[in-house]
Amino acid sequence: ALFPFGFGLSYTSFSFSRPMLSSNTLPWDGTLKASVQVKNTGTRAGEEVVQLYVHDVVASRVRPVRELKGFQKILLQAGESREVLFELKRSDLGFHGSDGRFLVEPGSFQLWISQCSASGEAVTFQLLPVSNGNANGKVKEPFTPEPRV
Repeated sequence: ALFPFGFGLSYTSFSFSRPMLSSNTLPWDGTLKASVQVKNTGTRAGEEVVQLYVHDVVASRVRPVRELKGFQKILLQAGESREVLFELKRSDLGFHGSDGRFLVEPGSFQLWISQCSASGEAVTFQLLPVSNGNANGKVKEPFTPEPRV
């Protein structure tokens, strides 16, 4: 491809900090908050689409290297900075198995918050398995996600 997904031109420039996580782990029924500071480093006001990407490091099926999980469009004046916050839940990390069922597998994930699919610094977190006494931690539980509004 000539340009990465999410690429766009602007009359100004933006810088992104390294993403910050509320925790290094996402409990099975919990929420993980990820944030980034975005600064307009140019001389004009401009809009930027801040994009959240996730990668399942070890899954039972091949997963995309970066999968778009959220985005926010923000307007920043020249020199202005803003924190952009995203929330992830277990359902955001699932995929359809070979049998067509929606699965969520515990394990290691990488996360980027950036301008496009080819930029940004990765941070890592763990989706913890459901607590059911399973000692090997290999829990796969069919899951039906709640519809997004």
